Amino acid sequence: MLVLTRKRNEKIVTQPSPRLIDEIRTALKRAAPPELAIEANMALDVLGKPIVVTLVDIRGDKCRLGFEADPAIIIHRQEVVEAIQRDTK
Repeated sequence: MLVLTRKRNEKIVTQPSPRLIDEIRTALKRAAPPELAIEANMALDVLGKPIVVTLVDIRGDKCRLGFEADPAIIIHRQEVVEAIQRDTK
């Protein structure tokens, strides 16, 4: 786990390495049927964009985080993900 210290309104930016994206694109060209490769490349375009996390506020023992990401990227709290997984079983 990476632990970072941030002051109010400071940001953290996360993004996959361009090398990783290129390696995935190359593997897709070699192995995937063309129609799948096109869809996968579109998904990689979204995944290759940065996600910016901002420490918005601190109240007692809680902090408020702001997320800036492509609309196609879904961001949930862990308990929401767990509830979705339970409901889909």
